[in-house]
Amino acid sequence: MVGGPALHGPLRDLAGRIAAATGCRLVADALVGRIALGAGTARIDQLVYPLAPKIAQMADLRSMTLVGTDRPVAFFAYPGQPSLPEPSGCTVTALCRADMDIGWTLSALADAVGVTPATQPARVPLDRPALPDGALTLAAAGRAIAALMPERTIVSDEALTSGRELMPHLAMAAPHDLMGVAGGAIGFSLPAAVGAAIACPDRKVLALTGDGSAMYTLQSLWTMAREGLDVTVVIFANRGYQILRDEMVNVGVAGGGRNAAAMMDVDGPLLDWVALARGHGIPACRPDDATGFAAALRAGFEGIGPSLIELRC
Repeated sequence: MVGGPALHGPLRDLAGRIAAATGCRLVADALVGRIALGAGTARIDQLVYPLAPKIAQMADLRSMTLVGTDRPVAFFAYPGQPSLPEPSGCTVTALCRADMDIGWTLSALADAVGVTPATQPARVPLDRPALPDGALTLAAAGRAIAALMPERTIVSDEALTSGRELMPHLAMAAPHDLMGVAGGAIGFSLPAAVGAAIACPDRKVLALTGDGSAMYTLQSLWTMAREGLDVTVVIFANRGYQILRDEMVNVGVAGGGRNAAAMMDVDGPLLDWVALARGHGIPACRPDDATGFAAALRAGFEGIGPSLIELRC
């Protein structure tokens, strides 16, 4: 299980070669700041956020070696559920902390297990899906993104619950870097996309975020327009903090009062993201079907400067 710079670039490739030489699984945690994904990257299994499927992902582990990352844990203390998702009896070895020399550690490990220049990692193939048509579902949006996303796109991801249906479709898309929320803060995606577009003006930036998360840092849209940043924003407008609703259920809160429910709504009045974007100087649209979404996405990728697509889900 690797973290930090071993999730992208040459160290990711070296970690993949170690996996190829030993037959081990190469794994990343659920919440990481940056990870290389898509075609050509060394295969890696990324843990999911929800606890039950995370436990299932780790059910067959006999040993886990940590290089540049911490032991995976449940995000919250869920009543009656384990905090450590690995099975009983799994040996956990912390070979290298995140603040240590991860590159040296991987190089020494590669030498110890017999990695040679001929050792090549298993790589993700390119398999772009066909463009979707019909109803605009989250799965259709994922297929459209995977079909149209240019190589080396930087994806700033805070789709959260929507992302569970969206992200699997990007697995075999063109090679890209994904930036994620490494902690539990809300409002990451839009300002992170601003930073990525300023740091890498030669690369496309795609910001995926929920409506609730985007409201925390709405002013980022004005910065994108003011600086002419090449960012395509997709807002998944489900009118609520669905991740918080799910976590309330996970910790045993089966119901709640009217005020508690209202705190997790993004409604009354209904947010109009097309109007909000245009008010900040960004062209925006709200497509009605998958064909319209794909057309808007293509225009964002082929154009220069910011644009926004609202997807009501």
